[in-house]
Amino acid sequence: MRIESHIEKSFPDQVRNTVEERALSKLDRFQEQIQEVSIALRDLNGPKGGVDIQCRVHVVCEMTGETIIEETAENVSSALNGALDRTVRTIAKKRDQVVKKQQKQRSPVV
Repeated sequence: MRIESHIEKSFPDQVRNTVEERALSKLDRFQEQIQEVSIALRDLNGPKGGVDIQCRVHVVCEMTGETIIEETAENVSSALNGALDRTVRTIAKKRDQVVKKQQKQRSPVV
């Protein structure tokens, strides 16, 4: 699993490490199926404040194809965790659908 992070320069340097560590931690159970993860963080309003930190997670997975999730929140942690949590749920759901479809195709018609 390859992880790329695209972080605006306005964020502290430690944000990049945090993003990659959390992505590894949250997506670990799909490690063998995920080919690539790209995470982008940006501040939509600049220094004005408010609900303006956007996290976009793009995952390319062998079994389920592409998954793109965006989350906007007041701070980096909330945006990142929200996007990664939704990504995990989405990949799990897609994987379950693929497995069910494969099982259905394999089962003999009686």
